[in-house]
Amino acid sequence: MPDRAPKRSSRLSLRHIALAAGVSTMTVSRVLRNRPNVKPLLRKRVLKAAADAGYRPDPVLSKLMHHLRRRTKDSYLSAIAAVTDIPEEIEPHTAKLVRAGARRQAEQLGYRLEVFRLKSTTTPDRNFERILLSRGIEGILLQQMTVPSKVDRLVKWPHFAVVAATASLLSPDFVRVGPNYFFNARLLCTELAARGCRRIGYVGSKTFSIRTNDAFLSAALLLAQTCGQSPVSPLIFADQAAFDREFRPWLAREKPDALIVHDENFVPIIRAQLASLSRRSPLIASTSVNPLNLTCPGIDERLELVGRNAVNVLAGMLNRNEKNLRAVNATTLVEGRWVEPVT
Repeated sequence: MPDRAPKRSSRLSLRHIALAAGVSTMTVSRVLRNRPNVKPLLRKRVLKAAADAGYRPDPVLSKLMHHLRRRTKDSYLSAIAAVTDIPEEIEPHTAKLVRAGARRQAEQLGYRLEVFRLKSTTTPDRNFERILLSRGIEGILLQQMTVPSKVDRLVKWPHFAVVAATASLLSPDFVRVGPNYFFNARLLCTELAARGCRRIGYVGSKTFSIRTNDAFLSAALLLAQTCGQSPVSPLIFADQAAFDREFRPWLAREKPDALIVHDENFVPIIRAQLASLSRRSPLIASTSVNPLNLTCPGIDERLELVGRNAVNVLAGMLNRNEKNLRAVNATTLVEGRWVEPVT
């Protein structure tokens, strides 16, 4: 009768790994939780001993420890910094919706969300970094900025777990959560086509085109090709003055039967331009509408869900003590939905 294989221990303990590595169980615990202040060679030795012993993280135990940490005397584990450079008085509803979802989810997970408004994103701000570190804030949620920006030198990013809930950041390449612009663009064009629109014109700012990587413009051009129509040249303007100067000549030249507008707040401006025209006005739809106050049909980007998902990702990183994950280049995309006023 063949010999049976020896039974493995039902549960590998920290003590087994500590004995194999010649260290204390506390040191093993700190290494496996990716805590700082462990010498690199010592960390490498402990990880090798754990791998040789067949160690695998226990997700149930991790969840239990996360729950126990939440049930401390302090009602919050820590704070998460929501960072933007947009003044509160001019902040768009899109940023507010993202933060509302983020705040609710943060509180559910035992975190407090603190808002920080920067004066500049392009220069190092050591005072801002000192404030974060002095308050024990290790998680940063980057929100929409005034213009697409590079924030490489703002703080020492390896000190923090960071998630960008905006497309306003050109670099570094953080872990990101945001709307699925290409899905939303295809959905918007499909809905317009279902309403008989064939010549769909895109009207948007240069800033928005950069933020969305030309997703809506590309979808409109693709639809024209699919329908066998000549494409409508887009109207991409630098500022309000450029729009006022270029819109009517563009409209007369391209004759679109539908307009994709980059911002719902821009719809009244376009309607004022169209009011004096004798010809039938094109159908207007927005790339992002406020579902609580619909003024035109368009895409509800489900921005509160974006905020909630961003905090979920960030809280997971904090729980695992994962920082400086820029090279991972992971992105979570939230699909929007078509909505229109009841009337």
